[in-house]
Amino acid sequence: MPTEVALARARMLADNLMISEIPDLRSRVATRLAELESSPESGRAHRLAEQISQLLDEAEGLDDAQRALLRGAVEYFVLEDDFEPGLQDDAEVVRSVRAELGLTEVPDLLAADAAEPEKRSAPAVLPADEEALELIEDDRDQVFEDSPEL
Repeated sequence: MPTEVALARARMLADNLMISEIPDLRSRVATRLAELESSPESGRAHRLAEQISQLLDEAEGLDDAQRALLRGAVEYFVLEDDFEPGLQDDAEVVRSVRAELGLTEVPDLLAADAAEPEKRSAPAVLPADEEALELIEDDRDQVFEDSPEL
């Protein structure tokens, strides 16, 4: 997504941000992160939450317009149904806001996804119930009866 589009999305949600509201924003980010904990994008969500936390740490040194843009990035992350599914667009919004605010070392929040794809656990294998085990055993016995060479 082009930087201009990402910034436009943050600006749509931008609003005054008073320093006293930062704990509430941190709480909302933590709540959203908890919602995403079991999703395949959990790793990206954690990286985004960390970057947002760092942005919020910088809030006192920003002017009103910059803090409003910062709020827009936070609001975009906590918004459950934004323009696109997944968190790639959220990462672009956070990266673009960080760059717009002139903060150095703008991280590529998507690079870790390419370097180390999400590790998904294998689906759990549930134990079969008694009836299923009996059917499997009957089938096995039948195979051995029909094929004496086994």
